[in-house]
Amino acid sequence: MKTLFKRAVLCPLCDKKAKKNTYAHYGEPYKGNMIVLKTNYSNFISAETGQIVHVKNDDGTRRIRSQTIWDGETYYHNYGNFCSTGCAIQYANIIVDRSGSNNSNKVKRGEY
Repeated sequence: MKTLFKRAVLCPLCDKKAKKNTYAHYGEPYKGNMIVLKTNYSNFISAETGQIVHVKNDDGTRRIRSQTIWDGETYYHNYGNFCSTGCAIQYANIIVDRSGSNNSNKVKRGEY
């Protein structure tokens, strides 16, 4: 479950920053009010020379395949307030261990 934030919050366990909530834009160059983070151009490898050839528009500019855009303020963690399920599970186990309510049933190392 993707959780959105208005700032780059940190994962409570590992302190990893939340990622930018980006969108993919295809076709014509993006002209809106969002920030273009990355532009991917159309290329192909020539069968004759084996080199990369840039696909051009009729006016001579390079053809854009896709652009990554961001609104400039939205970030996300994929798992609620956590960056991964591993962090969420580890954090939950720490909380349960600290509560002491489940410790009587645990087997310690070497006591099989």
